[in-house]
Amino acid sequence: FPAPTPAPSPAPFPALTAGVPSVPSVPSVPSAPRPPAPSAGVPSVPSVPSVPVAPTPPAPLAGVPSVPSVPSVPLAPRPLPSGAALSAAIEKAASAADPFERPYEPAEIDDSYSRAQSNFKEKWAAQYLGPQILRIVNAEGPIAEDLLFSRVLEEWGWKIATAEKAAKIRKAVPDTIQTTTRLRRKVYWPVGADPASWEFYRVPGKDPRSTRELLQIPFEEIAAASGAAIRALGPGAGDDELESDVLRRFGLAGRRISPDARALLEAAVKTARKQP
Repeated sequence: FPAPTPAPSPAPFPALTAGVPSVPSVPSVPSAPRPPAPSAGVPSVPSVPSVPVAPTPPAPLAGVPSVPSVPSVPLAPRPLPSGAALSAAIEKAASAADPFERPYEPAEIDDSYSRAQSNFKEKWAAQYLGPQILRIVNAEGPIAEDLLFSRVLEEWGWKIATAEKAAKIRKAVPDTIQTTTRLRRKVYWPVGADPASWEFYRVPGKDPRSTRELLQIPFEEIAAASGAAIRALGPGAGDDELESDVLRRFGLAGRRISPDARALLEAAVKTARKQP
């Protein structure tokens, strides 16, 4: 029999690459080396911290001379003023304007009351005195009671305040007027003023009526002027210096004051020293 003819080999399948996107290769991530396992019975050695090394100064350039370091020279302290220079410095500081200083402006005089003095003695005098008191207080307040009564009587044509006249004025004061009392000195405040936060003091001007005696100045004003004296002369200034400066600010320099006025001034300076 003839030998059988071998069957033909099947054709290979074509590669399935058409239409299939290629996959990008993923870079290999190196793994951190593992520290060697400690040997049994061998103590571990602690790591030694790195020590910063001071930078090496640059080598001098050839042909360029080095500049020698200049030693520091201590400054001599400025001498403090003394004698006449100290007095001049104090006077200059004391005369400087203070931000809480204001001029004192007396109320304008209404002489219409003096043309009818008989009305003051009438039972209905309060209808005249009430508006008059309110006008003066709002113009000059805060105002001490002594000065207020003096202003009222001045418009009525009287210069002396008897006990009877003072009692009639006091009785006619409107209830809307706020009052305070410090060291037995009563003060009348204008509408809208807050005695607790008062921080101004008023100095005399060209009008002679703007100069007030110390007992005619509210305690709050004297304390405010004492604070200005402390700012001008320094907290180390003595009480006598501060009191003299306060009197100067109110136009009372060189005047002798009564024991009551002295006690009022000392209390005001003491209060000002306690302020921050």
